[in-house]
Amino acid sequence: MITITPVASEFLPAESRDRLVAAFADRWRRAGIDHHLAPAGQPVPPGDLPVLLVLTGGTERAALSVVEAALTADARLPTVLLAHPSQNSFPACLEILARLQQQGRRGEIVFLDEGESGDRALQQIAGAVAARARLAGRRLGCVGAPSDWLVASLPTAAAVADAWGVELVPVELAEVLDAVRDVPAAETAPLIADLVGAADAVVEPAPADLQDAAAVLVALRAVFARHDLHACTLRCFDLVTRLRTTGCYALSQLNDQGLIAGCEGDVPSTLTMMWLHALTGEVPFMANPQQIDVPGGRLWISHCTIGRSLLDGYRVRSHFESGLGVAIEGRVTPQPVTIARVGGAEVRQAFFADGHIVAGGHSPDRCRTQLELTVEADLGRLLRRPLGNHHVMVRGHWAEPLETYRRLFLE
Repeated sequence: MITITPVASEFLPAESRDRLVAAFADRWRRAGIDHHLAPAGQPVPPGDLPVLLVLTGGTERAALSVVEAALTADARLPTVLLAHPSQNSFPACLEILARLQQQGRRGEIVFLDEGESGDRALQQIAGAVAARARLAGRRLGCVGAPSDWLVASLPTAAAVADAWGVELVPVELAEVLDAVRDVPAAETAPLIADLVGAADAVVEPAPADLQDAAAVLVALRAVFARHDLHACTLRCFDLVTRLRTTGCYALSQLNDQGLIAGCEGDVPSTLTMMWLHALTGEVPFMANPQQIDVPGGRLWISHCTIGRSLLDGYRVRSHFESGLGVAIEGRVTPQPVTIARVGGAEVRQAFFADGHIVAGGHSPDRCRTQLELTVEADLGRLLRRPLGNHHVMVRGHWAEPLETYRRLFLE
């Protein structure tokens, strides 16, 4: 929900001001914009996104005073100014934003005319604010250190907290390794029955492989509960080398349950999963880009784990690199999707683009679930300025609201 603070000149009678505010509030309710109206001229609380409905001209100094506390608490926050076509609202917004920019601060004007573009922009701002609130205070468990090859995916806990409001919680991998050995068959039997019963086929895994993979899920659920986690990223290859099993099935199940779970101890990619889930409500799929066709706008991605809720069918396979454990080879219907990745030393850079799934694949030389995407962006950026390996896919087109969030909270 966004809080909108009206500001008006003293020359506008109170009854006229209230009538104008009520008209906008009714319009926003009909547009489905989740908002709260603060009393006219009330200062914006520290740390809140300043959204000002500039009702009239002559409000420039009052508007700057209203946003001062919020911007002092968080100098990165922009100010959103809502302008309309009468009462010299738009001229006042131009002057206010120009002054903010002279002070080294950021902001933007949303123009509320008779069309839908202004309401759409405000709706996306409300969605970004809601997603930011959902992420604030989330606890991301780092179960084991990042995999050794993730040399560009090692943000500090301070950077993650500053950019995303997410707390990194270190968890010893031994908590999972030790627990897997002690999970009784009675706990894993219904999990295995569900996995196998819904599958098109079970190819490589033997009953013992299924038992071990299900035990990883039981162990990870216990870690979530013990450490009060909302998400995790797992150093999963140690399961392969030390227990000869995999976390692919466990991560699939957790993601389907809304417990965001990433692979290989990759914090930026798991943050991307959390971001997309908070903004869209969709189950994210974390994958390796495998092949790129920049002129054709095509990208091939694959991984050995994917939420089964995304699939039209699947086979239970072994893990690609090792041939051990349990992985999921899924089929996905062609449909609109979004691909994204955050990164950089401060975890404030982002790549995202709308696209479409156009085909699946069955290459023996790639991870088990394989998708071919068309992407509505310059894929050359991945060759020139990549943010790291793993990228995250969700269903639907979300590039526009993602851009709103990036512009408001990551710049």
